This record gives sequence, C-alpha cells and structure tokens, in this order.
Amino acid sequence: MRRLLTGITLATVVVVAVPAAAASAAPASESQDSAVRASALRGWARLDTHGPVADPNETLTMSVDAHAVSRPGDPRADPAKSWGHATVTHAFRENGKWKGTVRVEVSVDCLTRKGGSDAVLTGTAESVTYTVPPGGTRPHFPENWHPEVAFGFHRDDEGRRRIAWSGIPQNQEAPPVATRCTTPVGTGPDLYLVRGGFTLR
Repeated sequence: MRRLLTGITLATVVVVAVPAAAASAAPASESQDSAVRASALRGWARLDTHGPVADPNETLTMSVDAHAVSRPGDPRADPAKSWGHATVTHAFRENGKWKGTVRVEVSVDCLTRKGGSDAVLTGTAESVTYTVPPGGTRPHFPENWHPEVAFGFHRDDEGRRRIAWSGIPQNQEAPPVATRCTTPVGTGPDLYLVRGGFTLR
C-alpha cells in the first residue's frame, strides 16, 4: 500500500494527538504596538505528489485560513503575530476501491511572505487521523514524534504553482525537520497544485 506523505502506513481509525511538550509552541503573543500591515492566506486546492495532473488513485487536498500582522521597521523575519488553521487530507484508492484516508490538522504559528506570491506557513500538527475500511489494523505510530510542519507556497521554474512540505513525524531521537517561519528545503515532497488555489493578501 502506498504511504502518506508523512511516511506512515494507513490503518484503522486512530487519532494521534500532539505531545504535551509540543503544545507549548503556541503562536506569538499579541503585541502592544499597533500593527500596520496584515497578511492573509486563504483557499483550498487539490494537490498531487507526482505531477500537474491529478492521480486517480489518490485524492490529496489542503485548506488554509491563516493570518499575520507585522509592525513597521521590525527587523525580525517572523511577523509580530500569526494565527489560523490548515488541514491536509490524503485519501488512497486501489483499482477504484477506497483503501484509507489520512487527515492532518495544523495550528498555524507563522505566516510570512517571501516576495511576490510566495509565502511560508508553519505550525504544529494538532492531530493525525487515520481511517480505513473495517478489518484494518491499528498503525504503528512513533512515540514522542515531532509535530512541527512547514509549507512553502511558490512557483517552479516552469511557472507552475507548487507547495513544498516538510514535517515528517519521527522518533524523538531525530531532530525536527521543520522550523518556525523557515522555508522547507529538500526535506519533503514538493506538491503540484492541480485544482483550486490560494490567495495571499
């Protein structure tokens, strides 16, 4: 069976909640200074792991409603405050028959522009839910996994819209693969946007 982008095989319904230690990585507190610039990233899209045409054997979608505010002259790369939510759902089929679905719920901690229509969105995976038809087995999920995730919204050299994704749940002995407000670099898939889209304002 094919694997989810996070590298975990599908099985029966199970929800893996974020560890308590990771829950402390909350969005930045609201500044007392007046915010003069606001950003928002909203939308829904169907994505694909292999190319610009949707694979009939899987349905990968992402929805985003994220916001950020910045202060004038602030030298930091990250905004004064970010908040919002993102959901990634990956459903698998084999010969037209549904085999399972993985759903990742993300709490946003940073939305930052990278010039033009490019943006970086980072956050914490609040939960990962696995669902398969009756008769499946409970998945093996590593303890103390790192829930940090990062998405990079950009265009490739051919002008196609893409979304890079890093943040693979892994054992605590391994370092996190996603960093707050940092563009994903070679640590995960670079997804093709094949339907729908996102608006950055």
